[in-house]
Amino acid sequence: MTIAATVSLQDTATKKTVWAEGYVRSAEFFQTADLASNRARQDRATEEAAQAMAEDIVSRVLEVYSSGELK
Repeated sequence: MTIAATVSLQDTATKKTVWAEGYVRSAEFFQTADLASNRARQDRATEEAAQAMAEDIVSRVLEVYSSGELK
């Protein structure tokens, strides 16, 4: 499964976008004949991909902020 998001930072005074990036993360899960098990595995894969994406976003925002790219 794959999740995608576009993240942007906006200057609240000017309403101008000062930074934007797209993110895509994937996670795998194995399907079986058990539908309940499949759902639990899919949920776990979604959580893993979302957590990894969140970590990437936080890391990148801090990197951009500390480098002075945001002005």
